[in-house]
Amino acid sequence: MIEVTVPRAAARPVAQASRIAGTDVVQPALVAFGAVAALGAADGGYFEPSWGWAATVLLGLTAVVLLVRGDVRLSTPELATLGALAAFVGLSALSASWSLTSSGSIREAFRGLVYIGALAATLVLLRRRSAFAVPWAVYAAIVAVSGYALATRLFPDRAADADPIAVYRLAEPLGYWNALALLATLGLLLGAGLAATRGRRLPAALAAAPLPALGATVLFTFGRGAWVALAAGLAAMLALSDRRLDFITALLLLAPAVTAGLVAAAGSGALTRRDAPLVQATDQGRRLAVLLVVLGGVSAAAALVRFLVRRRPGPTLRRLWATLLVLVAVVALAALLARYGGPVDSARRAYDGFVAPPVRVQSGGDYTQRLFSLSSNGRTQMWRVAWDGFEERPLSGSGAGSYEFRWAEQRPTALKVRDAHGLYQETLSELGLPGLALLATALGLPLAAAVRARRSRTVPVVAGAYVAFLVHAGLDWDWEMPALTVAGLLCAAFLLVNARGGPRPLGRWARTAGSAAALVLAAVALSGWVGSAALTASESAADRARWGRAGSEADRAVAWLPWSAEARRRQGSVRLARGDVEGASRSFRAAIDRSRADWTLWLDLALVSRGAERRRAILEARRLNPYARTPRTLVLLPGERSSAGAR
Repeated sequence: MIEVTVPRAAARPVAQASRIAGTDVVQPALVAFGAVAALGAADGGYFEPSWGWAATVLLGLTAVVLLVRGDVRLSTPELATLGALAAFVGLSALSASWSLTSSGSIREAFRGLVYIGALAATLVLLRRRSAFAVPWAVYAAIVAVSGYALATRLFPDRAADADPIAVYRLAEPLGYWNALALLATLGLLLGAGLAATRGRRLPAALAAAPLPALGATVLFTFGRGAWVALAAGLAAMLALSDRRLDFITALLLLAPAVTAGLVAAAGSGALTRRDAPLVQATDQGRRLAVLLVVLGGVSAAAALVRFLVRRRPGPTLRRLWATLLVLVAVVALAALLARYGGPVDSARRAYDGFVAPPVRVQSGGDYTQRLFSLSSNGRTQMWRVAWDGFEERPLSGSGAGSYEFRWAEQRPTALKVRDAHGLYQETLSELGLPGLALLATALGLPLAAAVRARRSRTVPVVAGAYVAFLVHAGLDWDWEMPALTVAGLLCAAFLLVNARGGPRPLGRWARTAGSAAALVLAAVALSGWVGSAALTASESAADRARWGRAGSEADRAVAWLPWSAEARRRQGSVRLARGDVEGASRSFRAAIDRSRADWTLWLDLALVSRGAERRRAILEARRLNPYARTPRTLVLLPGERSSAGAR
């Protein structure tokens, strides 16, 4: 046998390279891809069962890594970001003590465990030298989710019927069109940025190829906020990049293929109108699919063009090119101002359009007409109600999860919403200034890290995607869609790690304490997982009239979620269906104790009550929601109203 001895000096780089190519890259990449893809496939993570398994896995992984790895390094900004996020979630839970809905406050905190777990797991796994894996993994997950969504439009003969809520706007698998639009927009920014900055041919081509399909996905959602987020993200990329001219040139090379895909998608009338014949939609969808594949190849080829230039252009040529770009931008801006009447008139028109009534697409109309409206679709009214709540309680707020009930009581129209369609506005209303300060700290520190690490090639790209997430979060309820928020937090973790200097490894006691805290939170998440799964099983059994199973699962949900008004309501509904009126009444009263501002619970109580209690329950429901549609069996007669009022 011949033995080959490798000198230590030579073995060390080999082992290091193997380690980087192995666990250092694969583990965080799998976590990033799995988190975004799995939550995206599970309705964007909107429903409670997905919070349970996601938080349990992520927090459990954090605990294990802290226990088994002795070289975990976290910088001060990373610890501050994680601490601010944990404090924000803790404040949400604490607000149950003064909230309009204690049940809703704890529910919000349960969702927050997913975000703590995603950020913590990524930070403890990532090393600066292997952090590049995260944006690629997030991009791959976005392409997978968006590809599925786009396929449902391009192949309508094989897809399920359109969601009656989404109508004809692309929404699945997330379930909300604007959420899907933002997710695909984050993909556009990451893909274009990676294609424009990568120093090797194959990665640049792979990043560029999906861009036309992602653009078509955004268009078929017919959302408008995503385009605002895209513009903000591109602006952030350019502001942070130290090679702006090269970056702009690379983006301009990629733009024609993406633009052609958008034009082709918008021009496929059978794919933008709900009343189009299926045969026609199928034919246009298949043709567009072929075109997008071809355009993907064109986009990949465009990403390779810059590699053909062997020598960098000289200073004179670069100045001429920069001057030409500036002139084109100035001419375009002047044309827009001339078209819309100057800066003042343009601003006035934009404001008037923003506060205008929502856009309504007539039956059989083309949904692309939505893209040319500036209407906020009622968001100004939602923000007004949120601001009123802040003015009423500027320091404490009305409690996490309470906006839905404040809106029901104070809304100026019959429009029903659960969220303020703005993370920062809703936070002010529900948690006051302390809540907004904690949120701003948690979300703002990664931006400071991006400025510090802006000379890193990929940092401006990821910072652009992160800025797009932050901007869109102020326009919609992205925080309630964990697939989106986790994608944003993964970008934040990348920025923080790239700004990491040379922090010492965490000591044994610090790692032990962190692991113990993660395990405790994982156990809490597990209890929520078991309870929400039981609640879902009870609802499913009730739909099939299997009342025995429905009752046992409802009791199980109450045992695991003692704080939940929804679990008590489900228990009461099953008892009522089985003829136990008194038991149902007890359950509904217990539910009201956990969410007194929920007008629907008062109507449930009225169903099983008599006399003065019934009248009081109906009037309370009407007070909490003046626009409520009360069932005929619960309508009070004039005499009953007066006697109830006297009481």
